[in-house]
Amino acid sequence: MFTSKILALAAVIALSATIGTPSLAMEPAQQLAPDQAEITTQFDEAGNQVFSTEATELTILPAEESTFTQAEYALLAPSIRCDLGVHHPHGSHHVTGTINGTASISCSGGNDGSLTIHYSLIRTAPNPTQWGGPTESNSGRNYISTNRGVSCKEGPGDFRGWGKSEIKPPPGYVLDTAPTYQKYGSILPIARGAASLSTQSESDLASLMTVTFVREDQKN
Repeated sequence: MFTSKILALAAVIALSATIGTPSLAMEPAQQLAPDQAEITTQFDEAGNQVFSTEATELTILPAEESTFTQAEYALLAPSIRCDLGVHHPHGSHHVTGTINGTASISCSGGNDGSLTIHYSLIRTAPNPTQWGGPTESNSGRNYISTNRGVSCKEGPGDFRGWGKSEIKPPPGYVLDTAPTYQKYGSILPIARGAASLSTQSESDLASLMTVTFVREDQKN
C-alpha cells in the first residue's frame, strides 16, 4: 500500500508539476502561494494527528504525561520548533556516480522527546520508480536525517523526494497550531553522468514543514 501510494502520486506529478531548480536562499516572493502549498489533516487509527503535503507526511504523537509544578514549568523553554525538510535530489558529494536525496528534522528550543524519519527517492519520469531509504530514529536529540542513493545510470530523468516522519514532543509540551508549509520546487531534472550532477547541493530544500510545540501551562 505504501509503495503504490507513492508511485501513484509520482505519476500524477510527472504530468502536472512545474520543473525548476531553486535554491535554499530563495526570497519569499519566489515561493508558491499558500493555496499551492496545502496541508491536509487527518487522524490515524490510534487517534494521532497526521499532516500531509505532496512531499511530506508528519505524524504528531502525544507527549508522555507530565507532573511538573509551576516552578518546574518555568524552567522549560516556552516553545519548541521543529523543521521537517525534504531536500532536492543531487549528485552525491560522498559517493561518486550516484544520485542522492535526503530528509531531515531539526528542532530548536530543546527536545527530550523522540524523532523518526523515512525518505523515499522518486523518479517521476520516465518510468516512475520509488526507492525507499532506511528509517532512522533518535530519542532526546535535536536533529535526525536519512537518505537514499541510486546509481546515476537511473538518469536522465525527473527526480523528487518524499519524507515521512513522526515527532513526539517531550513531557510538558503540546502542539500549538497546525504546521506551516513552504514549497521551493519539488521536482528536479537530473541528467546522467557525474559532471551534470554537481549544480545541486544536498542542503538545497525542496520543501519545508514547520511545527511548533508550546508548554502545557501556556496552552491552557
